[in-house]
Amino acid sequence: MTSTRCSFWAFHLPCSSRELDPEVLSEDERQRGMTKLRAETDRNLARCSSKLKTTLLDALRVPAHLLHPADLEQANPATHEEVEALGQELEALRQELLNERYMKKRCQAQLKNIEKALEEQQKVLDGPLSPAAMTKVKEAKERMCLIRDNQEDLVSATLQAWEATKDLPEDSGTPGMHLAQESFK
Repeated sequence: MTSTRCSFWAFHLPCSSRELDPEVLSEDERQRGMTKLRAETDRNLARCSSKLKTTLLDALRVPAHLLHPADLEQANPATHEEVEALGQELEALRQELLNERYMKKRCQAQLKNIEKALEEQQKVLDGPLSPAAMTKVKEAKERMCLIRDNQEDLVSATLQAWEATKDLPEDSGTPGMHLAQESFK
């Protein structure tokens, strides 16, 4: 046992096949034994590896209630129908956004028109149709109505005077003179 390799089998098996005496163990038996040993070792190693993997995965698994919201997609993959529904919903939202942008532009244009109309209305209200000017117009209208009423009274009085003086002789004077004479009596 002068081998420099150290292994578990170093005390039980020699390190190379030349050290085995062919009389004790034939080459064929040795090959079968090594094959069986490798198969058994591989099977045991695979079983232990599987158990170790399962144990590690169980230890490292995050409980479902602790999953990050981004991990939920991976835990529950979406179906084709869900993907289609989301695609249609996105398309509907995109169309709604376009419609809202269009309506916003239309409303802004209408708002500009309303603002222009408001400015013009304010100019009119501040100009000749201001409340003070409207008050003066109303007062003038009332005065004109008063004058018209007085004028109607004057015209009717004048007509009455003409009627009354119609029967008078021509040289007696004008109705205005008769009125003046009567008023000074």
